[in-house]
Order: sequence, then C-alpha cells, then structure tokens
Amino acid sequence: MTIGAIDSGADDEAGVVPDHTEAFIQKGVIKGSIGAGSLTWNPNLTVSSLSGISLQVNAGTLEYSQTSTGVGNLNAWNLADRAASNGVLALAF
Repeated sequence: MTIGAIDSGADDEAGVVPDHTEAFIQKGVIKGSIGAGSLTWNPNLTVSSLSGISLQVNAGTLEYSQTSTGVGNLNAWNLADRAASNGVLALAF
C-alpha cells in the first residue's frame, strides 16, 4: 500500500487550497499467519506495544500474487500515542 501526496485542488473550509491530501492505494494483500510474540496492554486496555511477532507468509493477491512463501517479524511501540508510535516490519520472500 502507498500513502502519497495528491493535490486535489479543492478548497478547505477557510477557502485555502491545501498542499496535499492523503490517498490509500491498494496494491494487494499479503496473506499468512501470526506465530509467537507478545503484546503489552495500557491500563485502559488499548495495546501499548507488540514485541517479536513472527509472521508466516503463504500467499498474496494483485501485485503480490507471485508470493507463495515468506517469513517476517514485527515490533511496534507507543501504539496508543499516534505522534510517538513507532515500529519495524521485516519481511523476506
């Protein structure tokens, strides 16, 4: 997936043309399963972090349709705070 800057040319409420808008472009889906790993909860029961999440890839669609096997790992932190959230996803095919 790609999030990109697209000039829509539309005015906002103040009559100003924005620099860009965001657009979601679907290039396909990578399918598989989640293995081992852990997550940490915040006191309000939102997820705080993901640690050592192992991924097993077994299929893909559209641009990823040639994908039949692969592995991955996911770690993410500060997930309840949009401005401070961070993470790393590594995939190998």
